[in-house]
Amino acid sequence: MRGPSARREFGFVLALAVTGLALVLVVAFAPWYQPAAGYPGVDPTFWQHVTALFGATEGNTTP
Repeated sequence: MRGPSARREFGFVLALAVTGLALVLVVAFAPWYQPAAGYPGVDPTFWQHVTALFGATEGNTTP
């Protein structure tokens, strides 16, 4: 008994790879959160965490 041809197997693997890439791109670039005022697309608590981590105040990017 013969298995699937190489062309058919390659097509299946290629379709699986394209589907996986599409899923990754959808998850990566989907708008999961509302844009915050002043920081479009980023949660303000994120910036508070970053500025506290580096010892900078909001509006001042130098530590």
